[in-house]
Amino acid sequence: MKIVNCPVCDSKEYTEIFIVHDQDPRDVGLKDYFRLVKCKGCNMHLLNPQPTKEELIPYYGSTYYGEDVSSWNFLKKIIKKERNIKPLNEKKGKLLDYGCGDGLFLELAKEKGWEVTGVEQSMEGAKRTSKRLGINVLNEEEFSKSEEQYDLITLWHVLEHVHEIDALLSKLKSLLKQDGKLFIAIPNIKCLQFKYFKKKTFHLDIPRHIWHFSPNTIKQLLQKHGYKATSINHYSFEYGAFSFTQGLYNTLTTVEHNYFYNKIKRNYVQSVSNNKNKIITYLLFPVFVPVGIIGSFIESSLKKGASIQVTAQKQ
Repeated sequence: MKIVNCPVCDSKEYTEIFIVHDQDPRDVGLKDYFRLVKCKGCNMHLLNPQPTKEELIPYYGSTYYGEDVSSWNFLKKIIKKERNIKPLNEKKGKLLDYGCGDGLFLELAKEKGWEVTGVEQSMEGAKRTSKRLGINVLNEEEFSKSEEQYDLITLWHVLEHVHEIDALLSKLKSLLKQDGKLFIAIPNIKCLQFKYFKKKTFHLDIPRHIWHFSPNTIKQLLQKHGYKATSINHYSFEYGAFSFTQGLYNTLTTVEHNYFYNKIKRNYVQSVSNNKNKIITYLLFPVFVPVGIIGSFIESSLKKGASIQVTAQKQ
C-alpha cells in the first residue's frame, strides 16, 4: 500500500470517512482493512493508502467478471439494451471500448455499424473476447503502442479501478479525434444510496474501487486533462435499480453482503449452510425490487443517481 496525492487537485490533505474491509463473501481469503478518505481540497473520495495492482489481484478472484450461467446470460440482454447510448446512434465511425470485458458493448456497437476495437488488461482475456466475437481486442501492451484515431471512446465502469488514471486519460485524449466523444460510466459517491447505506452501498466495492467520483470531481478531473463534460446522465436501470435493491438487502437483512448479485452473476455458492441467504432473498424479493426501482427513479431525478454517465469532448 502507498500514500497517494489527490488525482484531481494534487492535495495531500484528507478527512477520513471510514475504515472497512472487503465485504464480498466470495472466498478470496483476505481481510485487510482499507481507508476511505475525502480530499480537503476538492472533495474527491479515494482509498488512501492505496493498494497496488499486485496487492489487489487476489481481491478480484476467478469469478469477478461473471460465470456463464443462465441468470447472467438473461441479464446480459437487458444490459445490452440499456447500453444503446445516444453517442452510439448519432453517427458511425471508429469506436474504442477500454476495459471491454466479455465484449458485450462492442458486440452492440458492431451491430450498429461501428468499426470497433476493444482493450482488455490481460492477454488471455483479450484473446478470448477477440476469438468469441471476431473483434480486434488489444491487451495493455498493444494499447500503449496504438496511435489509431477514434470517433468514440467508452469506459464502462472501468475508471474507478485504474491506478494510472492521469496516464490513461492523457493516452485516450491522444487517440480521440478533435470532434470525437469520450463516454465514461462510473459510480457516484454523492448518490442517495451512499448517504443511507454507507459501508453497505453496493457500488462502494472496496478495495477494487480505488477512486470514488462525484459529478463535480469527474468534471474537474476531465478539465485537468483537457476535456469538457458536455452532459451527465444520472439514471441507469442496470446500475441504479439493481444496486438500490442490493443495498436494501445489505443494510436491512442478515443476508451475506451482495449475495443477490453474486448469485445471479457468479453462480455464487453460499457459505451459510442453512439456506438463510436464499430464503430471505426470495421472501423479500417482491418488496425490495419495487422499492429499489422507485428509489432509483427518485435519486436520479434529484441528480443523486448511483451511477452517472458522462459524455465529454476535447476543449
